[in-house]
Amino acid sequence: MASLTRVVLIRHGESDAQVAGLVSGHSTCTGLSDLGAKQAQALADCLAHSGEFADADVIYTSLLPRAQQTAAAIMEAVGSPPVRQSCDWCEIHPGVAEGLTWDEMRVRFPPSGNPDDPVARRLPEMETWAEMFERVGQSLQAAVGEHAGGTVVAVTSGGPVGASFVAFGGSTYEQGIVHTRETMNTSITEWHHTERGWTLVRHGDASHLDATTR
Repeated sequence: MASLTRVVLIRHGESDAQVAGLVSGHSTCTGLSDLGAKQAQALADCLAHSGEFADADVIYTSLLPRAQQTAAAIMEAVGSPPVRQSCDWCEIHPGVAEGLTWDEMRVRFPPSGNPDDPVARRLPEMETWAEMFERVGQSLQAAVGEHAGGTVVAVTSGGPVGASFVAFGGSTYEQGIVHTRETMNTSITEWHHTERGWTLVRHGDASHLDATTR
């Protein structure tokens, strides 16, 4: 029987920054909103009931409180494995836009050209899409190498979910941007790897959310 490695990426719950409309990274993330906490708990309840990832080898999270709080909520449901926190799993780094509202950013740094050009640096010190996809892609491949035949859970942001399509699915950077934006809060994206290669099992599965938590 072919050895199966599972990689499960979970986007964090709704954050305070999302509610406030902030461009938020390491310095300004204050964690989950009240709705985000409910979303994380709904996910935890669903995973506890299904037991589908109760054998997780590890949980990776970014350094952002919104991801760490979501990971803490599901910890018991996935078997309480070791947690590894690293900037390698962070969302695209916002550079000088950190802490601005999206409207303030657009006024201070008016967009020019194609805002979705994957190799263009939108703002000073901001990562490009390509840089973020490559950073996260290297982390994904390293995690798979270390936990071959096991189950890897990464609680992170939409960008790293998009990066998985580039790293595992052969998507272009442009397609990775589309997948990033399709990813709902606390949704599950699951990849399986065997000797035959990678298979996308599901993307953006938020069936655990109901009308009160969407």
